[in-house]
Amino acid sequence: MIYQEFSEEDKLLKMTDSVFFRFCEPKSGWIKMEIFVNGTRYLISSLSTIYDPFPSMKHWLEDIVKGLSSENVMRIDSEASELIFHYEELNDAKHGIFYIYDSESNTILARAIVKTKELVTALYLAMLDLASNGYNRKCSDFGKEWYCIKNENLAVYNTATFYNAVKSPLIEWYFCSPKSYRQSQPTFKEFPEIKESIQMWCDYGAALFWSGGEIGHQGACGDASEIFTETCGVIDLRGIEELQEWYDRYDKGPLPGENGYDCETKGSWFEQGKEFAKKVRELLPDTIDLYYYDWYPSIEVPQENRLHFPERLPMIVFNSRLLDKFK
Repeated sequence: MIYQEFSEEDKLLKMTDSVFFRFCEPKSGWIKMEIFVNGTRYLISSLSTIYDPFPSMKHWLEDIVKGLSSENVMRIDSEASELIFHYEELNDAKHGIFYIYDSESNTILARAIVKTKELVTALYLAMLDLASNGYNRKCSDFGKEWYCIKNENLAVYNTATFYNAVKSPLIEWYFCSPKSYRQSQPTFKEFPEIKESIQMWCDYGAALFWSGGEIGHQGACGDASEIFTETCGVIDLRGIEELQEWYDRYDKGPLPGENGYDCETKGSWFEQGKEFAKKVRELLPDTIDLYYYDWYPSIEVPQENRLHFPERLPMIVFNSRLLDKFK
């Protein structure tokens, strides 16, 4: 066990760390991954497009969800070295020890004691965030390097291909299920292909909703009254009571949590936004994913890492209709 200074497991459970992942812009066939543990940033050596790490990451997370083994190991070939992602489940089956080992430097790059669901959620959302926004990043050949690396014959790369490859019905079931996989042993029907993703930024004054039709192509697409989609037309939101009133609090200012509002008020405002996001999700078709960009006041970020840590963290708003596809 990596935390050898602790002999009793209950001591580990009292030391749970917060973990956040983010992928940087790709460059020349490489992409770096950042990990924040309790706000402290660790930069993982570059991942190679030759040995695409994303299928392995998805399967590793799915294995953790299944819980069929107390230890789950993922090996990623980074050309110059091998990265080993290790997760060891603790006895309560809700927490575990996580670390990343680099063979080239023979060092542990990052380590944490985590809630299992938080670890799975953090890495899965980082992959989805990369897949849905990657085409907008500064590197112009992102699509060529990651979306269509396995199919050089594609005249036009389809950004939705990578996104749907990353999507996992099992992991999204895990988000909302009160039971473990071992308790329920769910099976899954075929899921619809996602054609569009929409982001809900409640404190960005120019618009409440952002998209651009095809996954990865962004632009303002709606406010508290309606959403304009390129794949399914206009979605009328006027039937959601108090949504407009809630959003107008931004324009009436100051923004909750700033210039006189305390963090508790700001947090409450964002929590209300989550509930409205669920209602918006109910009006969207199954071929559109919705993300809500949340505020995380509980994560204390060291001063030297604040330039790297994102102001908002994405969360996918789960489509409850898909529960019918879980047996």
